[in-house]
Amino acid sequence: AIAFVGGAACSAPQTARDTNVPVNRTFMERELYKRIEEIRLNSRIPGMHIAVADLRSATSITDAKFLIDLPLGVRSQRDGTLVSASDLWHLGSCTKPMTAVLVGQAVERGNLGWHSSLETYLAPTGRLFPKNGLHASLKPATIDQLLSHQAGLVDVTTPLEGRLWAGLYREDLPARNMRTTLTSALLTSEAVFAPGTSTSYSNSGYVVLGSILERLSDKAWETQMREKIFAPLGMDSCGFGPVGTRSSKKPDQPWGHRLDTGRGTSNLIPVPPSLEADNPPALGPAGTAHCSVKDWMKFLAVFFNDSTARTKIIGKDTFTHLIDSAQNGFTYSSVGKIDRRSWAGGPVFSMAGSNTYNYAIFAVAPSKRLIIAITANAGHSDAEAGVIKILKLVTESLPESFDEAHP
Repeated sequence: AIAFVGGAACSAPQTARDTNVPVNRTFMERELYKRIEEIRLNSRIPGMHIAVADLRSATSITDAKFLIDLPLGVRSQRDGTLVSASDLWHLGSCTKPMTAVLVGQAVERGNLGWHSSLETYLAPTGRLFPKNGLHASLKPATIDQLLSHQAGLVDVTTPLEGRLWAGLYREDLPARNMRTTLTSALLTSEAVFAPGTSTSYSNSGYVVLGSILERLSDKAWETQMREKIFAPLGMDSCGFGPVGTRSSKKPDQPWGHRLDTGRGTSNLIPVPPSLEADNPPALGPAGTAHCSVKDWMKFLAVFFNDSTARTKIIGKDTFTHLIDSAQNGFTYSSVGKIDRRSWAGGPVFSMAGSNTYNYAIFAVAPSKRLIIAITANAGHSDAEAGVIKILKLVTESLPESFDEAHP
């Protein structure tokens, strides 16, 4: 087994023969880095960050030992600016567990109930009731079903034959207003299946949850995220939408990339930060957060029940419900729960997220108190497959005992 150590950032030129592997590491470590670089280059990933945190003797990321902390590659395929350890990365659907925690906090305050129906919250007060009325097929859908992808809502792109989705790409109105418009359209549409009878991954459920949270507190979802997730956990780098400064001609953060397959070619094109570089802001609760990898890990530590992260933002019972309970493979935080993996010594919580221009994945092993997080500034199919290969390589390389990594 390879003993992991904290790796310094190494440059990653875009040809395999020029790959720069840290020379101050053991032979086996250099070989591992070479294999990672080979996968990255073959998968057409301009830049990425791979981190493995060991929390055996720590209750927070601040005190954790990093077995790997490895930024690789460049911020833009057309620019030589290297990725850094403090760079920000788009998390895509990995935003959903954060929204789920906000829901859990609302339950703790008595504002929501896990098993209460949409009709319970929307019909009596009228504050969220759609103009045309909540569709009868959705009245029985519960908060839990929204969280675990079992509510039967139509896809976010469906209302008005896609015209509504296209119209959400605007910045002259607050994201909250546009979210209310999208929520109303989703709730007036007939369910694609009876709530609770099937499971189908749904961005729509989290958009609706975000709108419910906004109406309950009269604060935008983004504000609640900052006040109730980011601030308590010290996630100072986090925000929403594409990363980087719009006016900057040179990438000051990793730009996302799209794959242009026109005219028989396949070119990787950087997408500078703009409204079109991400899903519309209305989708926020389902997937627009961005963070540095280490700040993201401050949230992922919530998957350890005894961590400082958990105690700062949710109670033990809420943790058990949101994170440790699974329905059809999904927990109520939208994260997948795998009963056991040998490298983890027990269950694994894992999830991937993408806005098609970026990709992020994490795996948390509570039994060994490990957090693995990988981010990339490309989200095409080869990039996704490459990140998953790297995750597999990392887990296969973990030593059975971490003592050898920290003599």
